Amino acid sequence: MVLTKKEILDNFEKNDYNFCLPIDIRGSIDGKTISTKELENNGIPEEIIPHIFSYSEPDLESKQHINPKEIREQGILEVYFWGLSTSGKTCALAGILKTIQNDGYFGSAKNCYNEEYLQSLKDKIIHNDNIAYFPGRSPATDISYMNFDLKRENSEKRKNIWGKEKMTSKITTRKIAFIDLTGELIKNIVENKERSENTNQVSIYTLKTLLNSSSNRKIHFFFVDYNNENKNLNQVSKLEQLIAIFKKEKYFDKTDFIYIVITKSDTFRDKTGFPILKNKRRDFAKVFFNEKCKTLRTNIIDICKSGKGINMDRQGNVNLDNFILDFSMGEVYFERICKFDATSAKEIIKILFDKVNSTDDLYG
Repeated sequence: MVLTKKEILDNFEKNDYNFCLPIDIRGSIDGKTISTKELENNGIPEEIIPHIFSYSEPDLESKQHINPKEIREQGILEVYFWGLSTSGKTCALAGILKTIQNDGYFGSAKNCYNEEYLQSLKDKIIHNDNIAYFPGRSPATDISYMNFDLKRENSEKRKNIWGKEKMTSKITTRKIAFIDLTGELIKNIVENKERSENTNQVSIYTLKTLLNSSSNRKIHFFFVDYNNENKNLNQVSKLEQLIAIFKKEKYFDKTDFIYIVITKSDTFRDKTGFPILKNKRRDFAKVFFNEKCKTLRTNIIDICKSGKGINMDRQGNVNLDNFILDFSMGEVYFERICKFDATSAKEIIKILFDKVNSTDDLYG
């Protein structure tokens, strides 16, 4: 893309830093259309400038196909990540895994599936300087099952035999599996392509077997892209159809929680175009979902009320608003370079710790 200086500055003036890719702005710098100093003077942070020149698309490891019948371990929390292309699901998954590692919660499983893909998500998207390089679209249809241990040290006050209080600590461990489901797989299910290609048959069979075959507890996160109204409507339509199919086939019968995640919340804007403050983003995400995704909302509530206890409080009520999250990877520049902010990732990690018991008393 050939950019004029006026085009660049006009976008900056509108606080739009994602109107082009790194290669485009790099070409404008190399061609003397604009200088790095002018970028800094117009809102591009100094630490982002070197990454305009060094950015390259992360080379994620290929996914290893799994046979669901080989996965027999019980007492494991299965966390499903759903999202169409551009939903931001892969980057969110990388952010969550990186934060689990950085906060000291990550533990390697004895028999880890897709270990190379898991490691590449942790290490190749978010760098040690907390700058992330976003990948492009992945056309893969396969499922990625990644299991590991989630560990945390809990401290509590206990009285000793003399009645004096003393702080004690205990490591709690959750066996967990992140199950990454591609947008192409969702499209194939919705468009009934499971019999058209062998790859589709294998992936959809794997998914259905995982959902139905084990008594392991399950949480589903559905990622919806806030940006681009046309793309959003298409994504929501596909998710509506998917949920309708799963509702009919009762694939959520063994589910504990369903969350809706509205991504790219750093781009939330009010009707005047003013950015939504961080502490208001959750409320904005709820309004957005309730207004733009009414059929999807209705279908999910119907599933929750189907008698299986999904998303229910102690009184047996379902308030889906409590399960709508906003998610941001941080400040994004030129669509691919990001100053990573772990706030949203920490929120999902907290859900994983708080909503499900540790392996010490799971199924006990």
